Amino acid sequence: MTSPFAANFTPDDAAVLAGQLWVLADPARLRIIHLLAVRGAMANRDLEGPIGLTQPTISHHVRILREAGLIVSTQDGHCILRELDRAALRKLALAIDPAVRR
Repeated sequence: MTSPFAANFTPDDAAVLAGQLWVLADPARLRIIHLLAVRGAMANRDLEGPIGLTQPTISHHVRILREAGLIVSTQDGHCILRELDRAALRKLALAIDPAVRR
């Protein structure tokens, strides 16, 4: 399996992916990513208990994950749900290891 970047892994591609890896280097953000992967879309308030952090801290980490393009937000009535951007995570995984299955 080839990388989505093939032979054109540009400095810009590397910068974006390095930023995403930096974002994932935080234990709380990794736990949020894992919960969203296992449970699907969740509201910030639903992340508080399992992660063990306060609402403001969860919001801070969610904002960083969203700005890095790793999660997306959708409106569900009065609630904002967070979910993984699976395409972005797949692209990140393939850049690291092109043998990862699509």
